[in-house]
Amino acid sequence: MGQARRWAPFPDPSFHTEWIGDRVMVWAWSAGAVLEPARMSGERLPRRLLPESLFRGQALDAGADLVEMDEGVEGRVWRNGLLTASVWWPAPPDLAIWNMFRRGAGLGAVAELPASAVAPLADAAWTRRQSGASLDFARHRATLAPIALALAAAVLCVPAGSMLRILVERAGLERAIKKQEQLVHEIRVARDAAEADAGMAADLLALRPAAGQVRLLAALTQMLPAGWTLLEWRTPDPTSLEATVRLPGGDPRTLVRTLEDSPYLEAVSVNIGQRPDEMVIKATVAGDLP
Repeated sequence: MGQARRWAPFPDPSFHTEWIGDRVMVWAWSAGAVLEPARMSGERLPRRLLPESLFRGQALDAGADLVEMDEGVEGRVWRNGLLTASVWWPAPPDLAIWNMFRRGAGLGAVAELPASAVAPLADAAWTRRQSGASLDFARHRATLAPIALALAAAVLCVPAGSMLRILVERAGLERAIKKQEQLVHEIRVARDAAEADAGMAADLLALRPAAGQVRLLAALTQMLPAGWTLLEWRTPDPTSLEATVRLPGGDPRTLVRTLEDSPYLEAVSVNIGQRPDEMVIKATVAGDLP
């Protein structure tokens, strides 16, 4: 039992073995934790201790199940009618803990937690109720002890191998996450640079005059009625126009109507200039001129 003693997570382990055909299952517990309450109360110590797990529920051919104990619940994993892994919880586990137990025993994750089976305490262990009689370990100890140790070691290697696989997959996932985070960072930097360039371009476009000086002068000349003379013009800002024209005896209202009908000028006003035959035009440039 040296291999089992190294496996048991107790400083004072006690063991129970059950054979099913040529296969063996080993239970371990702390002898002190189990017997100390009886010693403290002065009760008679039992001559033999058996795991409650043997008398609750039924053996399965394969799969995993949850069985209610007198206290807490036990998770079990079965292969070919053999209990290959078990764990006790004080209360039913959540789905994440259940799937971690399954993966540690070499099974895949599931989407739902199984319901806990309520099993009464039976008179006989489920190993005795299985097909095929249990072998007498004491009678065949010399022959079967090496086999028992080998099987126990194999059962213990399953969780270790599964845990190693989980660690390798986790490392690969972390590398993929870091790569994606770097790509997202580069995309954000490029987006910020593009937004800054777009803002700068918008600021520069806002400084552009609504109409070029040459086109504005040509358009204004074409809009003047026949006989009117453009004497002076200026643009105090990119959207404002002021011009002085000479009226050779014409009607100023004709000039106002002509300019207001233009799609390129808005808010047109006409005032008398320094001479009676001169008019000062003020208007807002509506947009780009053809």
